[in-house]
Amino acid sequence: MRDAKPSSAYPPQPPLPAWITPDLVRLTMKTWQPFYSQPLTEEDAVEMLTNAGRLLRSLTRKT
Repeated sequence: MRDAKPSSAYPPQPPLPAWITPDLVRLTMKTWQPFYSQPLTEEDAVEMLTNAGRLLRSLTRKT
């Protein structure tokens, strides 16, 4: 999840979906931190949530 580049080297991120709230980010960090040796950042939690949302959307999409 971590990159060598400083965060200022990345372009600005699009706004977060409304369902990703600050409380959900904190809960995600609290839930997953025991499984990581390095401290998780808010960006890590947002990435986890965004990826989970994409997976759920893909699994529930009707073809």
